[in-house]
Amino acid sequence: MSPMRRFLMPCLLVGLGGCLVSPVEETARITLGLDLPPGVTGATFAQGVSPWDEQQRFRLTVFPKYVRVAVEYQDYELAYATWPDPQRGIGDGEGDQGQVGVTLDVPAGSDRELQVLGYVTDLDRVLVYGTSQPVVLDLVAGQNEDLTLDTVLLPTGRIDMTVRCQQGNTGDWTPDRVMLWDARAGVLFPPLTLKQVSPTGGLGVEIVAVPVGRQFWARVMLRNVKTGAESAIELRSFFGVDQPNETRPVNVVIPCSIAG
Repeated sequence: MSPMRRFLMPCLLVGLGGCLVSPVEETARITLGLDLPPGVTGATFAQGVSPWDEQQRFRLTVFPKYVRVAVEYQDYELAYATWPDPQRGIGDGEGDQGQVGVTLDVPAGSDRELQVLGYVTDLDRVLVYGTSQPVVLDLVAGQNEDLTLDTVLLPTGRIDMTVRCQQGNTGDWTPDRVMLWDARAGVLFPPLTLKQVSPTGGLGVEIVAVPVGRQFWARVMLRNVKTGAESAIELRSFFGVDQPNETRPVNVVIPCSIAG
């Protein structure tokens, strides 16, 4: 009989309460304190309304601040945690100056890269914060890593977006507003109103303070010119800005006839 079987059989014979074999601890815990500004409209948050929608995207129109901390290894995300934490309550744990804390358990190992993103609404734009330098950790199983990090505004560019329907913007449904959707972080920015930019009915909007290096999708809100009803169409084609102060034209064409 093998040594393992000699060990297990007495445990089975004495029943469930006879002995316990603890699994090997393979994770490390990171407790992270982050200095961020407060959300400027936090006092207007409606209690009982979840900022997460049915697709688990965080809506900055419902709550004005969102922090996402992830740990990656070779571009693969091992674990993530957020503030607000839906288990703790929306807005719970924010300091007077906007400081927040995030805790997550991560598979132990070396070369774990810490990714920090903080989204804070500022009137009609979103300010995005991160760390000034890459943070790489060697995590030992069973140990706690306590960190406090300062954050900086990420460099930004601008997107000049035009939106039109495949059949032209003259039908019952017309594009009205557009929302940036940070595809990887699952964050919906507040909507921006489209304005006429050409005599032929072209609609567009200038989106400022777009963080460099993030990949976005577009969520377009349409309005029925006869009834006032609203609908949404999502365009899951990546776009973004690659360099600070870059202006990137983005043309969005959507099938408005399927709205409603």
